[in-house]
Amino acid sequence: MKRVVVAVCLMALAGVALAQSAFDGKWTGAVAGARGATTPVALTFKAEGAKLTGSLAGARGVAVPIADGVISGSAIRFKTSQEARDGSLTVFAWTGVLKEGDIAVSREPITPEGKQTGPPVEFTIKRAP
Repeated sequence: MKRVVVAVCLMALAGVALAQSAFDGKWTGAVAGARGATTPVALTFKAEGAKLTGSLAGARGVAVPIADGVISGSAIRFKTSQEARDGSLTVFAWTGVLKEGDIAVSREPITPEGKQTGPPVEFTIKRAP
């Protein structure tokens, strides 16, 4: 009986590890802008247990690190922040759900303290070839 319980626990842990590693790698998509233009988005993820690390390819060619990244089953959440041209800090709270090989993403502008400053933008990112 102990062997069966141990085997079931090991299979469950392996399943969790596989689900979390499903996020590893580079993901790309596009965000719709205010005037109909789109902005490309490229994210690189690395799962370390329930922790998500990685970076966002910044608009000026600088990698922006992911902060406070968490994986919970097929869902992720993290923040990115970078200095704007006027010197202010631009912070985004990101959430995403892995669905059929793509990640449905929501990106919400927030203050450094976490207060929402604008509406969320929803889009899909796909694993880069």
